[in-house]
Amino acid sequence: MKAISTLIPLIALLPASLLPQVLEYEIISPSVTDARSVAMGRTEVLSTVSSNGMFSNPGALAMLTSRQGQLGGRMLMGTIKNDGAEEYYDSYSFTLTPQLSINHLSFAMPYYVTGSNVNLAFGIGFRTYFDLEANSESKRSLYDEASDTYNESSIERQTRGGLKMITPAVAVNLQDQFFFGVAFNKSSSGTIMEKYQYTDYTGNTVKNETETEHSASFLQIGGIARINPRLTLGYMFRPAFKWKFKPAKYTVDGETTTAEEGSDITIPNVMGIGASLQTSPTGLWTIEYQTRNFADVEYNGEKQEGIDNGACFRIGAEHQGPTSWRFGFFNDAVSMTDEDDTKPKSLMGFTSGFGSELGAVHLDTFAEFSLVSREYQQYDGVDYITYEDRFTIIRLGLSLTAEF
Repeated sequence: MKAISTLIPLIALLPASLLPQVLEYEIISPSVTDARSVAMGRTEVLSTVSSNGMFSNPGALAMLTSRQGQLGGRMLMGTIKNDGAEEYYDSYSFTLTPQLSINHLSFAMPYYVTGSNVNLAFGIGFRTYFDLEANSESKRSLYDEASDTYNESSIERQTRGGLKMITPAVAVNLQDQFFFGVAFNKSSSGTIMEKYQYTDYTGNTVKNETETEHSASFLQIGGIARINPRLTLGYMFRPAFKWKFKPAKYTVDGETTTAEEGSDITIPNVMGIGASLQTSPTGLWTIEYQTRNFADVEYNGEKQEGIDNGACFRIGAEHQGPTSWRFGFFNDAVSMTDEDDTKPKSLMGFTSGFGSELGAVHLDTFAEFSLVSREYQQYDGVDYITYEDRFTIIRLGLSLTAEF
């Protein structure tokens, strides 16, 4: 299987076994954590209108009218079809087994300036910016003619960590028409850990563990403008930043070694714009565009080649009422290409969810189904044969909101 040249340095820093997993293609794509935003097609620039707004568009904090806190998480699962492996083995399967993760916690409050048309809002939160957590299991079986038996083996992996950020933010409300905000993001819990277990056909087991400490910090700015009672426009921008890694530690059969040196990855900037339209008293539509500048990834100051820049196109809708129903669609460029091609592949997905009062808290839920595939070549001793990997991913999640 061919690795994407742009990501070779990053994957060298992270556990190598991430390569065939679902995390490969979104490894440097910001994770959308807010449940309402995911349910509306990942449209985070304008759909995150709660205390979680500090994570995507800090200007949204200035729209709050009361103190608010949110907590939420997601579950990831899916399958990966590998044509090459399925042709070689008599039976082969690769499954992303269900993995739960708390991925955000936020609190924000408005501050009213007496006698002024300018008001403020403050917030602080914790979120997973790059979500690398997953469980996977692959099983394969190969017929042995000499013994007239099927030799079965398996690989289990558990990856924990990612780029988890502490996020203080401040926002300004100008006459309830224009809203601007800025958030500072500083990494916390800076460790990525992977556990790997291989069991061969005789039952012998090999266990490895990789641990990598890392750090990063960056600003994020955003703004919202109410053009009229029906139309709202939004903007967000996150500058480029360096993701720094200390030398990785490897543990094999209880013995630990440390790599000679660490490194850093320059993560390119992200810009997003969005528009929402209230089409009826209960109908809301939102569209969004975001950049994905994969060609600007740098490893130790050197720009990588092998993939072009891409973009994300997202659309979502909400039917508002005592229970609000949501759905959406997204087409996100991801850091993966076909072999001998530089065009980013597109992750396409459908989303849905609802929001409703649940006693003293408000519950928002989402379900996301996404697909992406890529082609690669393998030599069979005579010729090169083209195969395909097909990723099918399901994410389920929720956010709980309380007002104080």
